[in-house]
Amino acid sequence: MNEIIFSKTSIDRLPLPQAGKRIEYKDQKQDGLILRVTASGVKSFYFFKRIRNGRLVRIMLGRYPALTAELARKMAADMNLKAATGEDPAQEKKQKKQEMTFSDLFYLWLEQYAKERKKTWSEDVAKFNNHLQGLAKLRLSEITPKLIREIHTSIPKKQSKRSTKAAVFCTTTTANRVKELISSVFSWAVRMEYVRDNPATKVQDFKEKSRDRFLTATEITRFLIALEEGTSPLMRDFFKLALFTAARRSNLEKMRWQEIDWDNYCWNIPLTKNGTPQSLPLIAQAMDILRSRYLQRDNSEYVFASHGTKGHIVDHRKAWIDVLERAGLPATKRQDGGLVFHDLRRTLASWQVMTGASLSVIGKTLNHASPQATAIYARLDNEPVRRHMQVAADAMTKIK
Repeated sequence: MNEIIFSKTSIDRLPLPQAGKRIEYKDQKQDGLILRVTASGVKSFYFFKRIRNGRLVRIMLGRYPALTAELARKMAADMNLKAATGEDPAQEKKQKKQEMTFSDLFYLWLEQYAKERKKTWSEDVAKFNNHLQGLAKLRLSEITPKLIREIHTSIPKKQSKRSTKAAVFCTTTTANRVKELISSVFSWAVRMEYVRDNPATKVQDFKEKSRDRFLTATEITRFLIALEEGTSPLMRDFFKLALFTAARRSNLEKMRWQEIDWDNYCWNIPLTKNGTPQSLPLIAQAMDILRSRYLQRDNSEYVFASHGTKGHIVDHRKAWIDVLERAGLPATKRQDGGLVFHDLRRTLASWQVMTGASLSVIGKTLNHASPQATAIYARLDNEPVRRHMQVAADAMTKIK
C-alpha cells in the first residue's frame, strides 16, 4: 500500500485508477488511516487496523473533501485509543446505527405521553416541524447542550412561518418554548431509561417580560368599528366573543351548541388548557351574539362552523390582520404596541381590574390554575384606588 502525508494538496493530485479498479493510500502521520480512490474519482477515508483480539477492522469515516484530512486523523486517533483500551470501534459504530434518533424519541414521547396528558400536543408537533429538524436525524448521544444552545439562540433570528409579513421574526419567548419542548422530551426519556441525562437542562432561557398588552378605550372603539366594516359575520362574531368572554382561542374555536346553558347564561367548557373544565359566565353582549348565531345555524354542532376537515374554524390570522389594519392598529408583537389575538383575553381581564374587580375574580374569569398567573394584572389594581384617592382629595380641597 502506498504511503503519503495526507493533505489537501497531496490528495487532490492523486491519479485515478483504471476503470473497475481502486487504489488505497496509507497516511504517514496517523496509524490506521487510509484513503481509497476509485476510478470515478470518489475518495473516501477509512480506519483500517487489526485490533487487540486479532480481528481486522475496516470502518468508513467519510468522503473527501466533505471530511478533511485533519478531521479524519482525529477520528482515526480516537478509534486507535479505544482499540488500545480493549473497545471495538466497529461494534460501537454498529450500536450507534441502532441508537434512537431524536425524531424517534419525539414521536415515541408524543404517542406514549403527550397525547394522553397534553391538550396542546399538536402545538408541540408544530414546534418540532418548524424548529427542530436540525435535531431530528441525530442520534441521542450526539445531542449536546452546545447544540441545543445553538438552536435556541438561532430561533429569534428566523422569520416566523405564522406571519404574513416578511420582516416578522420569531421571538425569544418562542425560543424558550422550543427549548422547554426539548427538555420535556429528554426528561421523559430519562424516566423511561432511554438516556441518562437531559442536555437541555444546561441551556439557559432568554429573559422574558410578561406581556400585558390590552386594548385601550380608544382602541376598543376603533376595533369594534373595524369589525363591522368588511369583516365576515363568522370572524366578526368570533373576535367579539373572544373579547366578551376572555376565552382561550382553542376553546372558542371548538365551542359547541350543547355546551351553552341558555337558562343560566353559562358556557360549560369541558376541558381547558390547564386540564380542568370551566363554567364561564356569559354576559349580555356574548348572549346576544350567540342568540343571533343560533337563529342562523346550520346542522353543525359547532358555534363557529366551517367546511374544513375539523368542522370548525382553525385559522384567524388573515382576518385578524385585516381588522387591525382597518382599525389602524399595529398587528404584530414586533411592532411597537403590536396586538395579537390573545390580547383580547387580556383586555377583558384588564378592564375588570380597572373597574374594581379583585384579582381572585380575574383568576376565575381566566380559569388560571394559580394566583401567580393572575399577578400580571396587579399593577392595574391601582386605577380604582387612584380614583377613590382623587375623590377624597377633591372633597378635602373643597372644604372651606
